[in-house]
Amino acid sequence: MKYRLSLSLFLFLVIAAFPAPASAGQWYLGGTLERVSFGSDLSDIDFNADLGLVGGYRYSPYLALDFALSGGEHFDSLVGSNVNYSRLDMGVKFIFNDVLPLQPFVVVGLSSHYLDYGPYILDIDGSGLFAGVGLEGFLNSANSVGLSVKTHWWTGEDLLYSYDARTTSVGIFFTHYFTAP
Repeated sequence: MKYRLSLSLFLFLVIAAFPAPASAGQWYLGGTLERVSFGSDLSDIDFNADLGLVGGYRYSPYLALDFALSGGEHFDSLVGSNVNYSRLDMGVKFIFNDVLPLQPFVVVGLSSHYLDYGPYILDIDGSGLFAGVGLEGFLNSANSVGLSVKTHWWTGEDLLYSYDARTTSVGIFFTHYFTAP
């Protein structure tokens, strides 16, 4: 509950601070393939591929609200079982160039993480912050491909323990803009 309230306040402040110009509304949606690695207290979980959905709303040529939902199956060598990992990112994307077909960006925001160990082991649920960089290249006025690298710093807990965790993802994505950029 505390995470949802913080996320709502964060998004409200971003929208209030950066109002959309009348001609800048651009929704986008796409998919991503990521390689995710775990660190800190969860370093025993393997490095594996996740699939995801990306999207957002571009308020201006230089600013967008961005979200990503991804997940996949990993193996935890400490407990000897598979674990399903899912993550939701919501943040602000700062685009540095809106003229050339290649557009570098920085994205920062809040994230929610969930590790499902199945019916016999306690699940880990957590939230935190993330930051990332990327490069988006436009194929035409409505479609783009890109590369992004994000690091997440988060705290998770089950019924018994708390965990300080770090996940790093390297991903490729395809995005469709519903109005021309």
